[in-house]
Amino acid sequence: MPGLAVYLLGPPRLQLEGEPCELSRRKSLALIAYLAVQGEGVRRDALSSFLWPEYDSRRSRANLRQNLASLLRRGLGPYLRSTRSLVELKRGSQVWIDVGEFRQCLKRKTANSYDFDSLGQMVSLFRGDFMEGFSLPDSPEFDDWQSYQSESLRSLYQSAVEKLVEGRIAQGRLQEAMSAAQSWLRLDPLCESAHRDIMKLHAWMGRRADALRQYRHCVQRLDRELDVKPEVETSALYQSIVDGEINPRNAPRQVEEQHLPE
Repeated sequence: MPGLAVYLLGPPRLQLEGEPCELSRRKSLALIAYLAVQGEGVRRDALSSFLWPEYDSRRSRANLRQNLASLLRRGLGPYLRSTRSLVELKRGSQVWIDVGEFRQCLKRKTANSYDFDSLGQMVSLFRGDFMEGFSLPDSPEFDDWQSYQSESLRSLYQSAVEKLVEGRIAQGRLQEAMSAAQSWLRLDPLCESAHRDIMKLHAWMGRRADALRQYRHCVQRLDRELDVKPEVETSALYQSIVDGEINPRNAPRQVEEQHLPE
């Protein structure tokens, strides 16, 4: 077990020696998050102006020192490296960062193919958008950085979960495909691709009524939130299920583990 675990996918939180670590200062949490994602030492002057842009350099550097001292008092000293010019969150077996693990999962693939187990791990790590519910109103540069990270990681997640659903369907592992598609839909309730996958999977698993209910849910959501009708492909799939063209008899059959080309 790592000594320090940093969770940034979803509402941010820290665990120290397996126990929750609450920080009294929002800027301290922002500081840890930024260092965790940067992955290398950050100059003190850049860090202080990034987090305290409303102050002059002397006051902002003093604020940085106070926040670092607060982190040391909370027991994070062994995981931080601080010099006169740089501040860094140490790397190694004693520090685990969900964002780092998330990105590493995407790299675990053979030539021109994805490792579905790693994609599944990516999906399970994504508890929500980057630092969901957190903001620093007095630091617009931090908020811009947070927004960029959120959009980038969400895009990676959507690509991973789409490939995972497609791959599990191809393998005939329909329940695993369903779990991934439902995770996808929880993140993006207006995504018609996810709705269609869930409709097909219900129909293949003999749950025709659930498939048709999913379509109605999709229609209602699109109408209520976007005032639009479903895509032609979604309506065509609904009709195919109504007509019985998609059913357990033509469901993909389970096969041995395989890789899906990019």
